[in-house]
Amino acid sequence: YENYPGLRFHILKANEINERYYKDYPEFRIRFQPNFTWSDDDLYISGIGIRATNSMINIKKEARAEILKAYGLNLEHDINASVPRMTASLNAGRWIDESEDMYKLIYAVLEPAGECSNEMREAIKKLHMRAYFDSGDKSVGHHTWLSMNQDNIDRDDVCDTMKAFRAAIIEAEGGKLYGSDIFYVESCVYLMTLYDLVTSGHRVWQVYDCFYATGEEDQELFDFMISNGVKRNFEDFLSVWWKV
Repeated sequence: YENYPGLRFHILKANEINERYYKDYPEFRIRFQPNFTWSDDDLYISGIGIRATNSMINIKKEARAEILKAYGLNLEHDINASVPRMTASLNAGRWIDESEDMYKLIYAVLEPAGECSNEMREAIKKLHMRAYFDSGDKSVGHHTWLSMNQDNIDRDDVCDTMKAFRAAIIEAEGGKLYGSDIFYVESCVYLMTLYDLVTSGHRVWQVYDCFYATGEEDQELFDFMISNGVKRNFEDFLSVWWKV
């Protein structure tokens, strides 16, 4: 609680949502508690993960259509490039609007004079989480090499490429990465956005950085509501709860 000063407040908000708005929808109930990873010898805690989840959070995207129909969830907004955007926003001290393409910013560091194709953008998107959450420059290349088809592929090339890629991520996102703590920040910001939605009469299924909701709004207005709400809640979190 000392290291995550906003945790207690946001746990109470999650409990309020569960008790007042998800009483009849236990499948949507928010679980927001730390998960502790112990060392192999069980002598110390080697990691702490804090991320809001619910029992339906791992349903694959292609299977969600039936759920949306069953609950009448007619509106959807997915925060674009959530992890890099949240990271860049923390480093900048302000919310980076969704109109800014984070993956193209990373490519611009790698190839300042190049044009980022759709294929290259997708490649950066797919590799981003691996490079972001790996433990360092040396390990990210090695782990990538181990996970891929190695036929006619030079290991040193993979390691050099991933090292440069990780460096580009750090530069494009403002100079500092936050590891799994970024999920704590996301959870707090998106939890308060969820709170705003349910208290204004929407039924909402939140899947990490995606909001599915009922509502009379058209999609354009809903997009504005979520984007504006996330910006406001991020700035509130930054000013009240963020401890560097």
